[in-house]
Amino acid sequence: MDLGLNHVIRKHIYNVDKTAHKLIPVPGDSGPSGILVICEDFLVYKNVDHEERKCYFPVRKALCKAENNQGLFITAHATFGGEQFFFLL
Repeated sequence: MDLGLNHVIRKHIYNVDKTAHKLIPVPGDSGPSGILVICEDFLVYKNVDHEERKCYFPVRKALCKAENNQGLFITAHATFGGEQFFFLL
């Protein structure tokens, strides 16, 4: 029995960085909601009713990109909480 729930509706189109490799939904009916776009060395918070926020990942001086020519990639995440939540990257 198919209830027609297996479809996706595109509501908005965003331009993202070419290194974007992961999307994390931000929960919240009355809260922030939106998505986190994970890119090489930084993440971007995007929401229709909010300005874009960009946050760089902290890196130790010994692991700087200039020295070894490698970026920092986040490969896994977990979301915890109910009314108040946090992300583990």
